[in-house]
Amino acid sequence: MAGRRAVRTMVAGVTFAAAAAMATTGAASGSTPTADAGDVCTVAAGTGAEECFDTLSAAIESITGQPVTDPAVDAGDHAAIDQAIEQGNAKVQADRVRRLTLQASSTTTSSVTTTSSASNLLGAVWKDKNWSGSAKLLYAANGSGCYGGVTYGFPHTSDFGMNDTITSLTTYLNCATTLYKDANYKNTNRTYQVDTAYIGDTMNDEASSIVYRPRS
Repeated sequence: MAGRRAVRTMVAGVTFAAAAAMATTGAASGSTPTADAGDVCTVAAGTGAEECFDTLSAAIESITGQPVTDPAVDAGDHAAIDQAIEQGNAKVQADRVRRLTLQASSTTTSSVTTTSSASNLLGAVWKDKNWSGSAKLLYAANGSGCYGGVTYGFPHTSDFGMNDTITSLTTYLNCATTLYKDANYKNTNRTYQVDTAYIGDTMNDEASSIVYRPRS
């Protein structure tokens, strides 16, 4: 795949079935940021594995397993980015349902065509306004997004080089994004139900942890 950089594996997040567990679980604080300014990186919930790419389309493709061919994605067009991510997520979900259906009917799954590493893209955070600058795409390898009360946490944005730098965000799969001023989901926080071009003066360049939870 074109545009792939070296893999950087770190402990950057923990997946939760309930929000109450988040306050006591997470990565150690004080990790050194690994991404250079301008990087487009993916970060996994649970393992914290981080991988950086030269283009946004390559990063999206690495998560969903679906080719991204629209040049507007790498040109920074917000609508094109959302469409590419939503289409990729939809294919991941459809493949997962098909596999489960075949398993339930005791049919071999060998005929199912899917990328084994395909995952759900929960959301993205951006360094600058209007979804520009350095971007981190946050994803979950398991589950179906923020349906059924499922919650995902990233307790230290410093682990992936975004501490006190987030200015805009996008969110998918029924997830709302909650930004916290301090690590481990503490102190001032604000929840964003939809894509947000500017997160506001209170949280701009202030977020140190992130939770994806079901939209209200």
